[in-house]
Amino acid sequence: MSSGGILQDTRVNILIVDGEQKNLTVLETVLDDPTYRLVRANSAEEALLALILDEFALLILDVNMPGMSGFELAQMVKQRKKNAYVPIIFLTAYYNEDQHVIEGYGTGAVDYLHKPVNPIVLRSKVAVFVDLFRKNRALGQANQALLAEVEHRREIEAQLKGLNETLDQRVTERTVALRNSEERFRQLADSMPQMVWTARRDGCLDYCNARWQAFSGLGEESYGDIAAWMPLLHSEDASGFLTAWYNSVESGEPYRMEFRLLDQRTQRFCWYLGRALPVRDEAGKIVRWIGTCTEINEQKTTEESLRRANQVLEQFAFAASHDLQEPMRNISVFVELFKERYGSNLNDEANMFLKVIVDGSRRIGNLVSGLLEYTQSAQRGDQPSGKVNAEEVFDRVLKNLEQASQESSAVITRDQLPVVAMNELHLEQVLQNLIGNALKYKKDDEAPLVHVSARGKDNEWHFTVADNGIGIAPEYREKVFGVFKRLHTGGQKYSGTGIGLAICQKVVESYGGRIWVESEEGNGATFHFTAPQPERG
Repeated sequence: MSSGGILQDTRVNILIVDGEQKNLTVLETVLDDPTYRLVRANSAEEALLALILDEFALLILDVNMPGMSGFELAQMVKQRKKNAYVPIIFLTAYYNEDQHVIEGYGTGAVDYLHKPVNPIVLRSKVAVFVDLFRKNRALGQANQALLAEVEHRREIEAQLKGLNETLDQRVTERTVALRNSEERFRQLADSMPQMVWTARRDGCLDYCNARWQAFSGLGEESYGDIAAWMPLLHSEDASGFLTAWYNSVESGEPYRMEFRLLDQRTQRFCWYLGRALPVRDEAGKIVRWIGTCTEINEQKTTEESLRRANQVLEQFAFAASHDLQEPMRNISVFVELFKERYGSNLNDEANMFLKVIVDGSRRIGNLVSGLLEYTQSAQRGDQPSGKVNAEEVFDRVLKNLEQASQESSAVITRDQLPVVAMNELHLEQVLQNLIGNALKYKKDDEAPLVHVSARGKDNEWHFTVADNGIGIAPEYREKVFGVFKRLHTGGQKYSGTGIGLAICQKVVESYGGRIWVESEEGNGATFHFTAPQPERG
C-alpha cells in the first residue's frame, strides 16, 4: 500500500473501500495514475485504520459491505475531526431508490455513483477532488509560511524595540569612550618629542600637538587654513610637499617626504621627515590620517658633508689617475726602448730585473686606467638616463667581445630583454663586465656558456647573467665587488685589474639598484642586478 522513491512525498492518497477484491482491482485499473497513491481496504475496520495512519484526499466507499455498511462508515468518518472534511464518493449496485441516494448524501457524501461505474466519469470526478485537495494543501502550506513570517517579523520588531530602547544609552557610552580615547591620544601626543598631527579623510588638518604649536606659533584656528602655515615651508619644498600629500589623500597610500620648515623660535629652516598613515574603519574606508614630523637636520647635514667629501675624493682620484697616465706611459715606453737597444749587452740577472720593471710598469698603467674608469663609471656626463633597449645594448656587447668569444668557443644567449631607465653606456658597462668575466673565468676543458635574462618585479627589472665557469667560493661572494679585489693574483691565466665588478656595483647602485652573486666553487656563477623600469605615461 505504500511506494518508495521520489513520488512518495508528492503523490495524493486515495482510499478505496470494497468488500470484493475484484472490485478493488477494477478501481485501481480505472484510477491508474502515477500521481495517485491508491490504498485498499476490504472492510470498514481496515478503512478506519488507514484513516488513522495517513491523510487522504478522497474516499471511494462501497455502500454494501459485510459488517458495517458504507453509510455507517461514512458517519463515523465525519464524526472524527481529522477526517470530517474528506470528500466521500459512494458506489452501489443495489440501492437505486431516491431515498437511498438521499441517505448517502445525508451521511456526508459528495457524490453517489451506480455500478457499473463509467470510468471516464469516475476519473473526471476524482481528478476534480484531487485538484481541490492539492490547492487546499498548497494554500495551507502558504498560510503556515505566512504565519511563520508574521511571527518572525514580530520577533524582529521586538528586537528592534529592545535595541531602540538602549540606543541612546549606547550612543552616550560610545561618545564618552571616544572622548576619553581622544583625550588620551592628545596627552600622549603632547608628551612626544616629535610634532604629531591628525587630518580628516579629505586631508585637512584638525589637530596638532603642543610641540607643533610651539614650533609654528599657530593655534587651533589655523588647522584647516593652508594659507596660514604654508609660509613655514621652504619655497623650494612647498610645491612637492603639497603634491605628495594630495596624491596620498587621493590614493590612500602612506605619505612620506623630506622638507624644510621654518622654526619660529630660531627663524631658521630645519630639515624634517614627514610621514602619515591612513586610519581605516572595518569596511576599509579611510576615516582620518595620523602624521608626524621628525627633525632630521643633523642627518641631512652629515649626508651633505659626506656627499661633498666623496665628491672631493672622486675629483682627487680622477685627477691623480689622469695625471699619472702620462708619466706611466713614458716609463713603459722608455723601458721598452732600453730593452731593445741594450738588452743584448745585459746578463741574465739584469734581463730578469728589466722584465720585472716592464711587467710592473704595465701593471701600474693598467691600475691607473682602471682607477680612472672607476671614477667616471657612475657620472651621468652629457648623456642623461632615459629609455634604453637592453637587447640593442646586448648585441653591441657581443660585438665588443667577439674576439674573446671566438677564442674560447663561447655560446652566449639571452631571453627577451626589456627597456630600462638607464644611461645606455652604463648598461653597456655592466653587461660587458659581467659577460667578459664569464669568458675570462672559464673552465679549462669546457667552452663557456653564458645566458642573460630579465624579469619585472616591483617597478624594477631583475637581470641575471649565468655562466658555467670556475665559480666563486661562498666566502668571496661579497669581496669580489671591492676595488682592486682579485681572487686569482698569481700567473697570467686570469688577467685583470680587479676593478670591473666594482664598476658594476657603483653603476647599479647609482640608479638605486642592487647587485649580488650566487655561486659555488667549480659550479659556475649567476650574477644578479636590478635596474629601474621607465615611468609609465
